[in-house]
Amino acid sequence: MKSYRPIDLTALKTYSLHDRPSKVSVHDFAGIPTAGASVKELLAMLPKQLLGNDFPLLIKRVIDSHMNDRPVIVGMGAHVIKVGLNPVLITLMEKKIITGLAFNGACIVHDTETAMAGMTSEDVDVVLGAGEFGAAQETGEFINKAIIDGAKQDKGIGESLGDALLTSGFKYTDLSLPAAARIMASY
Repeated sequence: MKSYRPIDLTALKTYSLHDRPSKVSVHDFAGIPTAGASVKELLAMLPKQLLGNDFPLLIKRVIDSHMNDRPVIVGMGAHVIKVGLNPVLITLMEKKIITGLAFNGACIVHDTETAMAGMTSEDVDVVLGAGEFGAAQETGEFINKAIIDGAKQDKGIGESLGDALLTSGFKYTDLSLPAAARIMASY
């Protein structure tokens, strides 16, 4: 094995930790929630950095938009569905706080599989190497048929899928975002 000389650190300049500006301070750390804390108190206890700052601001903006009759459109990826937040989003839709959804194809797949079977999110490590990722027959057939049938009626993907899910008889359709959106659109 080749031998290397140690790095020459004689020209390295250091500074005092106490004089250096830092992004994180113990004053920014999260507080400890107490039993019976309100949601407002819980939000105030979040760390004063990154999402700890952004999340309360997001809530404030959503409330302000709702109170001023402005639309609240949720743009999202599939992890929102995969971690089980559909009931929360559907409740916010029913309360007319969320007024629109914009999501990608992965959302369509995970939402549809949840409605169909009450489960989703295959083990990618297991199926990818075998060339089987995303190959659940029922999922692809249902989604494609819904889109094709809807297109014949000049419907978009969300409207087509929502309508197809509502008439599907699937056990978990009450947890589907496109189905809930179609129900809300009829009010």
